[in-house]
Amino acid sequence: MTQRTLFRWLLVGLPIGLALSVIASLYLYYHPLDFSDSRPAGPSTLMRKSPAAPDLAGYLRVLEGDLAQRPLSDPLALTRTTKWLESSLGISNMGYTVQAMSGAEAPHTERDIFVELPGRREPGNVILVAARSDTDAELSDSNLSVGLLLTLANAFVGTPQKRTLVFAWYPGAAGPERLRQGLVASGRTVFGFVDLRVKKENNTLAPNVLVTPRQTDNWARALTSALLARLPAHWPAPTGAPTLSDPRSGQVVSLTLTASPAGATEAVLELARALEGTLQVLANQ
Repeated sequence: MTQRTLFRWLLVGLPIGLALSVIASLYLYYHPLDFSDSRPAGPSTLMRKSPAAPDLAGYLRVLEGDLAQRPLSDPLALTRTTKWLESSLGISNMGYTVQAMSGAEAPHTERDIFVELPGRREPGNVILVAARSDTDAELSDSNLSVGLLLTLANAFVGTPQKRTLVFAWYPGAAGPERLRQGLVASGRTVFGFVDLRVKKENNTLAPNVLVTPRQTDNWARALTSALLARLPAHWPAPTGAPTLSDPRSGQVVSLTLTASPAGATEAVLELARALEGTLQVLANQ
């Protein structure tokens, strides 16, 4: 091909190419491509982990080691605990956005933190799952309770349910009421509240699942039924059924379960798996 022929081709081809580029640009401008179905899962979904022994053991190692002493009288210890929880739950680990909630009347050391998984259809209806983070509680082992709730939060990362799930950690006995009031003040309804209190005694594990139903005890009974159906066979049935003296008052119901497997860590893991399935049922009813 001679230079003259090449020049002729360029002379004809360049205007045509420019015209086609303009047409394509205009088409894409007015008809943008939709990649919503082909995008990879977000970081939160990729960070989701089912309840697993190594993760729970890692949480307990920190809680029983560097953070072993965290009484309400030690603000520095509570601050270290809060910062560790924020790091464990945050963007670089589980992928949650960590939020703080404290009542105006609460001491400055009592800082509640929570993460939430907004509901797909009923974002205003909240199922609150909480654990006490300080070590002053007499009726529970906060290390096991905090480790259990971290394991549960990790199991739900990036998997929205019908209703909103909120996982919260609070110091002090007044924490549950502070959390409830804070959610109500934000315009949400606390559809159900589960307060996890796990106690280890004589090589047995006795988790006390405290349930605050919305108006009647139907929700408490549904949780009890779903949880017992998912626990391993070697967990004995609880003594008596959870009841409310006055369903309209929203009093707390207590469900105590006892297990004696090889170790407390394995029992907490079994409870985490059972609670994961239970919350999935109740959050989608």
